[in-house]
Amino acid sequence: MGASLVGRPVGRSAARRGQLRARGLDYATPPLPRGMHRQVVFLSDCIPALGAAAGTSQFAPDGLPQATRHVHDLALAWLERRPHYQHVPGHAGVMPNELADVVAKAAGRGVSVGGFDGPVASLHHRWLANGAPDVAWLAVAIRGLRGESGLPPPCGGGLGDDTYHGGLSNSDLLAPFMSGPAATDEGLREDCQLALRVVTYNVLTLSGAAEASQGVAPDTGVGLAFKPARPALLARQLSQLRVDIAALQETRCEKGSLRCGDFLRYCSGAERGQLGVELWFRTRNDFAVGAGDGKSSLRFTPQAFVMLRADARRLIMRYSDGGLTIVFASLHAPHRGSEDTVLLRWWHDTLLLMRRYASDALVVAGGDFNASVGNVVSDFVSDWAGKEQDLAGEQLHALLQACAAWLPSSFEGVHNGPSATFVQKRNGRPTRPDFVLLPLAWRWGQLASWLDPGLHSGHDVQDHTAAFVDVQVCVRAAGKKRPQRRRRIDSRVLSDPRRALEARQALLTAPVVPWGVSAHAHAALVVHHLQVALAPNFSTAPSAPKHAYITAETWALQREVSNLRRALRRLAEQISTQLLLVCFNLWRTGETSGLLCFLNSPWRRETRHAAAMQTHALSRRIRR
Repeated sequence: MGASLVGRPVGRSAARRGQLRARGLDYATPPLPRGMHRQVVFLSDCIPALGAAAGTSQFAPDGLPQATRHVHDLALAWLERRPHYQHVPGHAGVMPNELADVVAKAAGRGVSVGGFDGPVASLHHRWLANGAPDVAWLAVAIRGLRGESGLPPPCGGGLGDDTYHGGLSNSDLLAPFMSGPAATDEGLREDCQLALRVVTYNVLTLSGAAEASQGVAPDTGVGLAFKPARPALLARQLSQLRVDIAALQETRCEKGSLRCGDFLRYCSGAERGQLGVELWFRTRNDFAVGAGDGKSSLRFTPQAFVMLRADARRLIMRYSDGGLTIVFASLHAPHRGSEDTVLLRWWHDTLLLMRRYASDALVVAGGDFNASVGNVVSDFVSDWAGKEQDLAGEQLHALLQACAAWLPSSFEGVHNGPSATFVQKRNGRPTRPDFVLLPLAWRWGQLASWLDPGLHSGHDVQDHTAAFVDVQVCVRAAGKKRPQRRRRIDSRVLSDPRRALEARQALLTAPVVPWGVSAHAHAALVVHHLQVALAPNFSTAPSAPKHAYITAETWALQREVSNLRRALRRLAEQISTQLLLVCFNLWRTGETSGLLCFLNSPWRRETRHAAAMQTHALSRRIRR
């Protein structure tokens, strides 16, 4: 008997309906075997029917073809071995096939053969009519009973509240659906073990200005105009104490950067020989090691730092490498005896700067804050060796909240030993104005805080005492591989039947997302997988010249010129936007410091240099 096309709408003739019904009952309703390990084989002489059941051919989304497919899903859920579909030639002596032919011919003549009566007929109609949707849900229920993590627990009331995103950040949830760089093959996030020892210390001075004020001639060294003996002495002590980051105050040195022993040294610059803050970073130590393989590591290198703000009381720098971004700061607040307006103005400006620069980064800071905290307890400050919170302490509390940071030395069980870092000269009263700030996310690591009066910078008078914090914590950083531009998927290539096997493989390897993960994270993970899996075989082909007289070299040159034009335009837009913001701030506040800072900023100089280089390269390409 000739095979009918199952994929076409059924019901064109009674014979065809009978043939489909006979063959549908032939292989769509066998009793499931008791042994889940047995192999089930479906035989038919109708190739389209076999294709509909196996999912390799198209069919109408209703009626027997759909029911057949749902029975196949049920068999996949119930059996441990995948069902096998085999074609047999018609009229070849295969008894079930010959019987199906007889039933089909009888139905074509309007003769009813077999069937069910009473409740059995109603049950049969309920399960197999209209594409057998209940069979599909039965397959889902069986898979849930077998413990598949991507399905809800059977008979469970909780269906989730879409608040758990499986560790993905908000940017990770949006990344697969936005134009721009694609996520790397290493995954959206990776863990690394971070170990840092941070110290904050008011050194009183590192230059010869103090000796000069007392009638002692300072040394005349090379490079920056400060006495080299004290920085070298301090660097040697910091190396022996295995300090990774040092935030120093009252260094009284000129603005600049240099190497001092094992450390990168960044100086904010003094103000008429007074104040000045610095940040030192040890370069000969791996402070972060990959948790997965233990091979990848991070060190402090000059290329990873950008100086964001430098004045006599503030030095803010941004470190970015290997997917880890941290904003480091060395701060020196005005003295407690300053007028309230001066205090509030400094703290207000500092809070705005830290909010701007640390909105997407962790914050590690040290400073002489000239503040008292302790009687107001929160997630950021505790009451260990606490004092009554003053005006500066209130501002420090607000800064901690804005930066999502905390003071380890104020928590019992973290700080050990004495807490006072300074003794007032007038009344001999011990105070604690020096603090190290760490990210709130590091609070659950291994931490220790202490003071070390042995650290000094060569002064014969003990002034401030250095405050140390040691932290070991597992942090999450973006993948180290540089993001690549996401390749577009060509829908015409994807719909090509000859590429169906490759598309099917991409779908079969999709991740099984646990049921408890939110729908947003579920969509992000699956879409990210499809983008990565389909891009190699289905990406849009690069554009080609439409005219035959354009050579490949000319076409490549044209694309290079276009890319240079776009890059140059982006640079011009960035410079214009920043200048507009500075002018708006000047109009709003009337202060010229922001404009002068912008005009003299390293970013503007580097941007103008990059624009000049790209303009030169563009002119050379055009001349060619």
